[in-house]
Parts: sequence; structure tokens; C-alpha cells
Amino acid sequence: NNNSDSLTQCQLPYPMPRSCFSLPCMNGADTSALQQQDPAGAAGPPPWARAVCLGGCDTVTAATLSGLLFAAVLSVLLRSCGRRGFPRRRPSFGLVALRASESSGHDAEAGKGQGRRRGFFAAAAAAGIPGAVPAARALLGEEAAGEAAVARAGALLQKAERSLASEEWPAAYSACSTGLQVLRAAPFSRSVASTAEAATTASTTATQTTATATATATTAAAATAVAAVLQAGAGAITAAVTTVTAGPATAVLPARLEELMLLRRAEAFLGRGFSAEAAVESAALVSSSPLRPAWSLAAAALCGRALQHAGSFREAALLLRQVEAQGRPGQLLFAASTKAEDEASLLHELAESAALGARQELGDIDIARLMEECVLSAAPRLSASAGPLKFVSPKVERRVLGAGRGRGVVALQDLAVGEAFIVSRPLGLVTNAGFSAMPEHVARQRLADQLEDRARQSAGFAEELFSLYDGSDSVGALWRPQSWSPAASELPELAGGPQQHARIERIIRFNSHRVPGRQGQPGLGLWLWPPMVNHGLEGDSAPNCAHVFVGDAMLFRATRPVKAGEELLDRYTSPLAMNFEQTLEILEDHGMRDPDYQGCADLWQRAMASKELRPPGGMRLAQGRSELASILSALEGRLAASQEDLSALFAEDFARLKAAYTHAADEVRQQQKAQTQGGPPALMLVPPEVRALELLCQLAARWEGRAAALELRAELARRVQEARPFHFASVGLWAELHLGLTTLTEARLRAEELASFWCQTTAGGSGHPDAPGLPAEKSRTLEVFLRW
Repeated sequence: NNNSDSLTQCQLPYPMPRSCFSLPCMNGADTSALQQQDPAGAAGPPPWARAVCLGGCDTVTAATLSGLLFAAVLSVLLRSCGRRGFPRRRPSFGLVALRASESSGHDAEAGKGQGRRRGFFAAAAAAGIPGAVPAARALLGEEAAGEAAVARAGALLQKAERSLASEEWPAAYSACSTGLQVLRAAPFSRSVASTAEAATTASTTATQTTATATATATTAAAATAVAAVLQAGAGAITAAVTTVTAGPATAVLPARLEELMLLRRAEAFLGRGFSAEAAVESAALVSSSPLRPAWSLAAAALCGRALQHAGSFREAALLLRQVEAQGRPGQLLFAASTKAEDEASLLHELAESAALGARQELGDIDIARLMEECVLSAAPRLSASAGPLKFVSPKVERRVLGAGRGRGVVALQDLAVGEAFIVSRPLGLVTNAGFSAMPEHVARQRLADQLEDRARQSAGFAEELFSLYDGSDSVGALWRPQSWSPAASELPELAGGPQQHARIERIIRFNSHRVPGRQGQPGLGLWLWPPMVNHGLEGDSAPNCAHVFVGDAMLFRATRPVKAGEELLDRYTSPLAMNFEQTLEILEDHGMRDPDYQGCADLWQRAMASKELRPPGGMRLAQGRSELASILSALEGRLAASQEDLSALFAEDFARLKAAYTHAADEVRQQQKAQTQGGPPALMLVPPEVRALELLCQLAARWEGRAAALELRAELARRVQEARPFHFASVGLWAELHLGLTTLTEARLRAEELASFWCQTTAGGSGHPDAPGLPAEKSRTLEVFLRW
């Protein structure tokens, strides 16, 4: 209490300092200007009194303190009565309080009796006894009710602090929301109301904007709410630091508590993954006229963190840089256990991470450096230093396509060859722990468990996860008891149970991607944007994009010029599939059918089952492919009978198979030319041809030597590149050939072309092999690319 007269009049059994006694949440950095201890250095009041004396508060006067010990004992008795329940119908709290204070024997002086009553109500409210605030209003008037409300709010704030320290986000949110309701419903004295109103007039518009934006709960709304601060630049933060609100501490205490509770509630929002809501709520504190400079800085830092989590990296970087420029904001920014000397470095790391995310958001990503990290670490995931890697080109958008095609990615503007339009890290990823194959059902179950755990911990992650297609029209997460709204007193929980888990399993079924793993054993992952790129059927136009995995990041580039309004199409299947069933099973697993591919599979299976070179029937394979099917079927039968012993085949078999393949390949290339001129679509590479080339490579090594075998391997790489330009299967084959046969000029040129295509920064728009670049840079890029 700052009133020396009150101190003189108060008869206490201990010396009373002429200052406030702060809550644990108000650290030294925040209250140093207010704490001025007595010269004698006397000890402060005991803990039970400190609970009521809140940061600079003389609303609860010093005369109140002498009645607190009695009030504490009485509150215990009242709780005991409630538990034992011996009056089934408990008497009015107000009557009990009045009788207790009147019978205490200390009412000789009216002022002291009034102080004891008010102290009792404050302690009872802080202890959470129902009805304390209304009883104070009924018996002692508006001022006592306000004091009880402040005490109750202070106790709830302490509870929220403890919950935040233990990362119990729902409990912290509930305590803060209840405290805000207590403060906003409490009647304060006229001076308190007028001062608080004057202190918050500047933030009225921001608060209204916040309420509207919070109702939408989107990242865009969060960015809109903080736009005023960003437009003002560093001046907004500087003004927040230098502003000192006039008036006695008594008047601003409720507003201070309200601001601190809003700050702590925003922290609970962020901890639980409600990033957009945290950004909106903390932005309102930054843009309002601050009552506490350190709290305004903490709100700005928290807003920056929330925007960073929500994916608004440019806004987050700007805010965090502004906070960093003001110096150390105090321990309100991080956990109470954070050392002061560590806080500046943590803030700097946050700002640097947001700045990196902002650059990557604009497409400034060094793919070659990421590939080099993959080689050096040999880990399935990129490190955190690689950044968030969230890039979606402004030239594309997700769109509902109609005609049974669901949603897809459509070009808004023309895309050049090699232009990147998606770089994305996974929502979840499971990889092999060892060298044995991981069954598909095991991988899916592990991935589903991983995703469900993360969805329960983060609301933002849950919304992203359940935005993916699950085989039904359901979009978005299901919350219990309902989705969050500004009026909610508790954070919603993700609805669980077998139904929710089954939905995650369906999302994995329709959207997951296989990831290259150790010893050729793939892992399984789920990404947010990549599943939106639809599979191109054989009846559609040829795929116009391709992807590779750089660590755990998926990178998509256009493989041919794409016009505005054209859908981006990839292929979910591998061009190196060894049989038709492998591709058909993948399509069926995604709920798709490809009539053209199925028809081609039927023709090949019929041709290979027939002993005639040209089996009868309506639809038949071309002559070269029919011959290849017949000869390949016979040779594979002999190999199966000899338990895959190549000595069962002779040089004549090798010559016949090679001639048949050459004839079939010439036919396919002629069909490709006809297709470019408007002819019917043709499958450029089919599994029997892949098996024929694999067998030819082995036989060539036996009968003609290593060079002939590598030449046939180069033919396989050519066929893959013709069927699926720049596909990662083609990448692997040409890199293998360049390392194994350095004298093959074609292999070197192809490797350089692929390195130029995939290793350019995503900001570059041209992946043409003749793109300019210094020879030293090209040489280093090729080296990194081949090692990757």
C-alpha cells in the first residue's frame, strides 16, 4: 500500500513495506519500478496476505490484512461444512459472512470492522468459495465486491501460471477465461471505472476487430488483426514501451489483471495449437494502449510466435525483429525457468527462423544445399535448421473440380518448364528402423497413431489433417463439445474414439505417399498440399509435373509448359513397376479406376498367355509388342522352372529377345510421334518391357560384357524419361550410369540436365538445361546431385 497514513494506522504484528507485493507471475523485470522496500529491509507479509496484495494494489487496503488469518480459518470451516453436508440446505453465504465478522469480537472500531469484512470476502473469493462477490456487493457495497473480484481473479491467475508451467493448456485457458468473466462482471468504484475506461479507449476498435476476426479463427484473420501494428512499423512497439498510464495503481489494477489474463490465455491458445486465435488475441494487446510496457512486448513476441506457427512468416519476422530491437522484454516472454541471458538468444533464434520461413514462403529455397544435408546426415528427415519449407506458388490454387474429380491443383498463371510450385514437409512420417521390409498395414497403423497423437495436442494440426480427403464429404476436425467460439469458457477437445481413428486411416489410404528408404525399403508419409495434385489417368493428357523427395520434403516442378486454367497432374504409380497388378492395386487403394490402363493390361496378359505371336480377337497389341510378349513369356517360364538360373538361357535366346524388344520400342516411339499429332493415346512404357530390359541387362553382361549391359541400362533410362520426364526413377538411373560409365557422353549430359532441372532454387522459373550458370557452380551442383 502506498498510503503512509494507512500504514501508520494499521496495527500489525509485523512491519509493512511501503510497496506492493507481486504475484509469482509478475517477475522482477515487470515490477522493479514499483518495488521500493523500506530502508530497514523489513520482511513482507506472510504468504496468505501476499495472495491478496496484487502488483501495486491498494484496492485491498492494509487495514484488511489483520482479518485475513481469521478469514482463512473460517473459509476452511465453510469448505468442511460443505463436504460434510450437515445443513443439507446451506445458509446464505452473505449471512454466514456477516455473522462471522460481527461475532469476531473486533468490531469496536467501525473502520477496522469494515476492513475485516472486506478482507474476509477477498480471501473467500480468492479461495473459490461460491457467492463471495455477490455477497460482498449485498452487504458492503460495490467497492467491496470489486475487491473480492480482484482477489478471485488474482487466485485464478496464479492457477493459470501453474498450469502453463506444467503445459496443462486447457486448465490454463479455463482459469484465465473464468478470471476474465469475474473481472468483467464485477462492479468497481467510479474512479476505477473511469480510469480503466480511459486506459482502454484506444483499444476499443481493435477489440471489436479482434472479436470479429476470432470468430472466423483463420490465419488470414490473425494477419488482419495485426495489420495495424505492422503498418505502424517499429514505432508501434516503441510507443508501447514508452507509454506510461497516468493515475493511481488502484484504478488500473483490474485492467492490468485483464491484460495479463488475456496474455496468458493467448499463451494457452498457442500451446494447444490454436495459432490463429492466439495471434488475434495477442495482436489486440499489442495494438491497444498498454498499461504495462513489458506486457505489450510480451504480447508482440507471442503474436509473432503465433503467426509463425500459423504460417504467416513475413508478419511474424517483422514483429519479432521489432521486439528484438527493443532489448530484453523480461521473463514474461518465455517460461519462468528461462535465464535472462538465454532469453535474448531464444528471441533471436525465433526471429531468424521466422525470417527463413518468410524467404522460403517467397520461393527462396536452396535445393542443392538441402540435398547436400541429406547426403551428409544420412537421416530420413531434414534438420530443423532447414526451415519450415512451406512454399506454395501464388500461381496455383486448390479448387473443387466437379465431375467426380473432387479437389485438385489448378494453375492461375502460366508455369514454365522446371518452375517449382510446391515444397512441403510432412504432417507425419514413418520410416524403417532396420533393413527389413515394413508391411504396408504396419506402416499405416504406425502413421495413424502418430497423426492422432499430434492432432490431440495441436488444434491447428488437426484442422490441417482433417482437411484432406477421407472418402466422404466430411471436411474439418470434429470437436467436443463443439468448435471453439469467443464465448467458450473451455478449450474444445478433439473428438476421439474408433470412429475418428478410422477416419485418419482413410485419410492415409487416399493421401499418403511412399518415401524412398534404406536398402530400397520405402517408408510412408502424409503431406498437406501434395495429395491435392491429382493422378493423371492414361486417358487424360500426359502428366505435366513430377516430384522428388529431398529428405522428408516433397518438391514439385512442372515438366512442360502449363497454361493458366490447366490442372496440374502427376502419376501416383512408378514407371518401373514390374507387373500390371502393382499399379492397379495402387489405383484401387486410392479409389480410382483407369479403363485404358486396365485394357492394356488385359491385352498383354492375353498375349503372354497365348502361344501364338498374334492371338485372335478384336483388340490386339501391335506386332512388335505381341512378339515381345510371346518370347518374354517363354523365357520367363524357363527361368522359373530352373529357379532363376540364367544358365538355362542361351545366346540365341538373348538375340531373339533383344530383336523383339527393339522392334517393340520402335513401334512405341512411332506411336508417341502420332500422339503428338493428335493420334490415340499410347502407354509409353509397360511392366513387361521393364522386365524385358532387366533380363536383357543380365544376359548382355553374360554374353557381350559390361559395356553392353550398361547400354541396355541406358535404354531403360531413356524409356523412363520418355514416359515420365524428370521422374525420380529416371534421375536414379542416369545418375547411376554417369557414375558407372563416365565415358558415356549421353549419361553425363542427361545427369547435367536433371541436376539443372531439380537443383535450381525454387524462385527460379526456368529449368531448361541451357539455363545460365558459372561452370564452377554447375560442377558443384552436379557433384551434390549425383551424391544425393
